[in-house]
Amino acid sequence: MNKARAVLKGHEVNLVRRQFGENQATDIWLWGQGRPRHIPSFKERFGVSGAMITAVDLLRGIANLLGWKNIDVPGITSYHDTDYATQGKYTCDALDNFDLVCCHVEAPDEASHQADFTTKIKSIEAIDEHVVGPVLKKLKTFDQWRLLIMPDHATQCATRKHHEAPVPFLITGSQGKSSIARAYTEQAAMESDLHIEAGYELMSYFLTK
Repeated sequence: MNKARAVLKGHEVNLVRRQFGENQATDIWLWGQGRPRHIPSFKERFGVSGAMITAVDLLRGIANLLGWKNIDVPGITSYHDTDYATQGKYTCDALDNFDLVCCHVEAPDEASHQADFTTKIKSIEAIDEHVVGPVLKKLKTFDQWRLLIMPDHATQCATRKHHEAPVPFLITGSQGKSSIARAYTEQAAMESDLHIEAGYELMSYFLTK
């Protein structure tokens, strides 16, 4: 990484950018050279097969580590220009072949990093209409089913950064029903008597309770 500074300093692209008074590339950042951990596959641990639908490489890597199949979906991106409807359709189709399908949409997070609360709201509404709605309808064609809706972390428009606040989650299914009608909001989640302190325990709760 230190050697790269000398190379970049005299690089022809930087020489031109310097002439025009533009920002130059000064450093490279190498990361991700760790070794994968050897852990039991998701199916070995829980006895169910899984698949991942996402436009984020990090999530695709996690899927590989779990032994899930990564399903490629045309037109999906990490931003609000993503094809929500196609992602919803592919998720519904995948439910015919896998016990569990994780559908991850990055758009609200990226809007938060841009402090763009208007786009964040629109992206959440699009997820509700084109992903959650069709998936719920598909799930109801099965005799037994469960659905978990949640963000992977909080990202605040005010700071443009991830936040450590606990995230709200919603679990519903053919065999579960809340005794109290609640909206799916942060406030409602705080008022609920169901709290999973350790995030890594949520999947076990979702699959077994």
